[in-house]
This record gives sequence, structure tokens and C-alpha cells, in this order.
Amino acid sequence: MKKILIGLLVMIFTGLSAQTPVKSRKIKGEWQLQIEVAEAVAEETKDLGVFGKMLAGAVAGFVDVALESVDVVFDFYNKNSVRLIVKTDGDVPEIENLNYRIDQGKLYITGLEEGDIDISIDGYWMFEEKNLIHFNEDGSRVKNVYLIRRR
Repeated sequence: MKKILIGLLVMIFTGLSAQTPVKSRKIKGEWQLQIEVAEAVAEETKDLGVFGKMLAGAVAGFVDVALESVDVVFDFYNKNSVRLIVKTDGDVPEIENLNYRIDQGKLYITGLEEGDIDISIDGYWMFEEKNLIHFNEDGSRVKNVYLIRRR
């Protein structure tokens, strides 16, 4: 009986964090890009010495402050079309029209490499709970980069 209960709990908790396929109707609207720089730097520098951690922390702080003034939004407005909107404090937003496709439940955004906005996001996105999580082409998760629904 204990084995069954433990097995059931493992399946439930594994399922809670599992990725779910993307469906076109679920992504309509605006999604804001989130990048957790401090967390990413902390993970990558855990093996460094004190001086390396201090330097990395200072750089991460600078990047965090810079990112606070930039708002990157993906607006999925109709079948296979998405607008990339980049707003910075006080500037006119830059808008790039892109395309997307859903292949085997994975969301691919195409056209980023061709536009005027310099942003590099390769790979695909899948749902994890309510957020769209970024993955590399090889299936590895891109830590600390995700999209949250804005509207």
C-alpha cells in the first residue's frame, strides 16, 4: 500500500512540473519576456571563488538594471502571426512582425534573425503551468528565461 501511495505521489508531482503542448488558442494575446539574470549568474558562478562571484554579481546587477528599462512583448494576434514589441523608457516602441508555428506541441517563433530588432531566441517554447518555458533545440531547458501572459 505504501508503494502505491508513494508511486502515486511521484506521478502527481512529476506531472505538476511537466511541460504541456502548446495550442494556438491558448497563446493568443500578449506575453512578456522574463529573464532572471541574477538567478542565472548565481547558478553559473557557484564554482567560482569569492572574487569571481563578486565580479559576476556586479555585472548581473548592471544587466538587471538595464533590463528593467526594456519591455519585450510577444503579441500573438492571429494564426501564425506574432508581433515583437520592444519598448524602452521614453522611446517609441520598436515593432517587428514575425511568424510562429506549432509543431508537435512546440511553439517556434520564426523571423527573429531577419528583422531590425537584435534579439536571439533559438529553440522552442512549451507550457509549464501558466508560463511558456524556453527550450534549446536539443530539448534542454533554458533556465531563467520564460514568457508570462500579460493580457
